[in-house]
Amino acid sequence: MLLYIHIPFCHKICPYCSFYKHQPSAQAQMLAFVDALLIEFDRRVEQHGLNVADFETLYFGGGTPSLLSAKAITTLMEGFAERLDFAQLGEISIETNPRTFDAAKAQLFADLGFGRASLGIQSFHAKELAFLGRDHSADEAKQAASYLQAAGLKTNLDLIFGLPNQSLASWESSLEQMTELNPTSISCYHLTYEQNTPFYEPRQKGLLRSNEILDEGFFSMADSYLTSLGYDHYETSNYAKPGCESIHNKGYWEGKDYLGLGPSAVSTINEGDGFVRYENVSSTDAYIAQAESRDFTPTKEVLGRKDWEIERIALMLRTNTGIAKQHLGQVNRQAIQDIIDQGYAYWRSDEQGSENLSLKGQGKLLVDGIVEHLMR
Repeated sequence: MLLYIHIPFCHKICPYCSFYKHQPSAQAQMLAFVDALLIEFDRRVEQHGLNVADFETLYFGGGTPSLLSAKAITTLMEGFAERLDFAQLGEISIETNPRTFDAAKAQLFADLGFGRASLGIQSFHAKELAFLGRDHSADEAKQAASYLQAAGLKTNLDLIFGLPNQSLASWESSLEQMTELNPTSISCYHLTYEQNTPFYEPRQKGLLRSNEILDEGFFSMADSYLTSLGYDHYETSNYAKPGCESIHNKGYWEGKDYLGLGPSAVSTINEGDGFVRYENVSSTDAYIAQAESRDFTPTKEVLGRKDWEIERIALMLRTNTGIAKQHLGQVNRQAIQDIIDQGYAYWRSDEQGSENLSLKGQGKLLVDGIVEHLMR
């Protein structure tokens, strides 16, 4: 089982981010929130009858977890260390922003047990950073990466492509500057325009446009350049040096159970007679109040086996492993053959000898449309 902790605090709200987040109202709110997380963990473990020895990973996402004060992050990690055996976890990760930590805080992350950090850089060009609402410079991002690496953390760096007016030359420059930092893994995300973000309305009005031909160029350039340097393209948006893939994220794609703590956090748990999805309240104040009363009331949705299998297909097709033939029983055979004939997919044998449907070439870029085609 995977353990996800949602930290909703951000020092600045980026216009493309659709996750629940806000600026912290005060240090007192941050400390009360930390207490609430530990209370929720104890309560949910009890409610679901979970065995703490079954947790495989611990992941702090957000929001901006690195915005937590030294006192708050120390209290939280010491609390989890009392509840979990960190030595038995395969991975402990934290998402970070260049403006929210220095060398001392990076070392604190390592001392508290984090072994992996994901750093949101997004671009190395001032105009692109300004468009994305980022308040750090390229030099500050590079410095932040060096802090994490000096502390001994495996470091993942994030970039975004598909920005209006972004050129292939600027994307190539960002890729080159990123790889000069020698990260253990890299994420290259396509800019999406989600509802409830400042970018959504301008997008609907046609003020922010995409270029599908350029998007394919951005994707292909990243794929050819990064794989030539020895990075494995192990998921649609993710690359890693051998043995440095995100264990936590791979668990999601493989359909493992996960427990999410914090406001808006989602959990999916196999409760024996079916898969159940829970979603916490999307309000930090309401979440803290629930903790104070020891009464967490997430929404609940029972997933049928068919719905769970569809999600599994959609996620596993994003990976270089692909989806095993045994999980494709409800998919039309001709729909599968169509994408193979078009050169988007192929059958490959895994180490256990089973056949997996895997995407290749442009199919990796068109994964969402391919999934929609298969599920018709």
